[in-house]
Amino acid sequence: MIKSTWVALVLVLAACAPNPVEEPTPPAVEPGPARSLPETEVWDPVRGWYEGAPAPLAAPSAKWRAKADSSAVHGWLIVAVADGVARRLDVATGAPLWEVAAPPGAKVSVVDDVAVLTADTTVVLDGATGAELWRGPADDVDTAPGLLLVRGAAGTIALDRKTLVRRWTSPVRVSESEGVLWGGTGNQWHVVSAVTGAAEWGVLRAPGSHVVVTKHRMIVFSGERGEITQAQAFAVGSGSAEWRLTVPALHEARFEAVVIDSTWAVMKDDGVAITFDPAGGHTHRSGLSRGEPVPLRVDSAARVIERLLDQVYLCPPAADRQECPTATVPRDSTSVDAGGVRYVRAGESVYAVRHSDLGVQWTATAPVGGDLVPIPGGFLLTGPELVAHL
Repeated sequence: MIKSTWVALVLVLAACAPNPVEEPTPPAVEPGPARSLPETEVWDPVRGWYEGAPAPLAAPSAKWRAKADSSAVHGWLIVAVADGVARRLDVATGAPLWEVAAPPGAKVSVVDDVAVLTADTTVVLDGATGAELWRGPADDVDTAPGLLLVRGAAGTIALDRKTLVRRWTSPVRVSESEGVLWGGTGNQWHVVSAVTGAAEWGVLRAPGSHVVVTKHRMIVFSGERGEITQAQAFAVGSGSAEWRLTVPALHEARFEAVVIDSTWAVMKDDGVAITFDPAGGHTHRSGLSRGEPVPLRVDSAARVIERLLDQVYLCPPAADRQECPTATVPRDSTSVDAGGVRYVRAGESVYAVRHSDLGVQWTATAPVGGDLVPIPGGFLLTGPELVAHL
């Protein structure tokens, strides 16, 4: 059970105090449940932007359980391996939708709409049907429009998703972002042709550099001596340079950059966050980031949600925290963003905090242990046994 000091916990919405030097003190107010929740796109460094699994309007409860030696979830696709069998589980009931023999000791992961079983060999399954798409050596797998990208030590094999015919091979470890294929090899970052797999153009890949690719441009972040000190953008179609930006030194090992939309982007390490214009290459705002800023798209609007100790702030990218809604949460809580809400977990309590205004939509009870993963209509607690709350 959670400590009694948290039994009366209230997540509160507040406007910050006018004095910018003082920490905001939220009033003891808890907005009631909303009749609808915003649509949220969530950022993941591996998946990129994806639609968050829609949260329920009312508190969920445990509905089904399933054994799982290994499991993976992405939206409606829940795949569990148990007793040598991989199963796709129905979100609403937990009933198996398909079953496939898994290699001994296989671990499962989900990439977009495919399930990947990894053991001595790699088996890739169609998430909808369980049909086998690939079996053989592979480091990892990605998808692109009409393609399955199988990556290994020699580069990338691209298979046609409908026919499973090999379209092309490339020495580049090819990834996909917003329909653009790209990758790095040797000392070059490349944009790659989806038709032939050939590198269309390349730019210098300095040691320790990072790259973000959108449908319009490739942005390369580089520096020296373990620091990121500049960003440069290149047009996806031609490779021509668009802009160059000098930035305060950011730690390369803890660096991350996210393009939220055509106007806003964030680059950060664990101490500084900088918002900038990805089209024009000028900064909007730079400041200390004592928390962990997480970019979101809330009803298509750019937002950054940031936690500092027991305070959570929801802001437009360039706003000061003093101008933003804030909520108070337990310091020992964990959180994960879903469609419309942030799930805040403290002990046996799960709070659904709306992305629109940080008001509490509902509070549910869930056992301690396992990871909390959003699924449509609720959440899944993972571990040796999956428990779906809907």
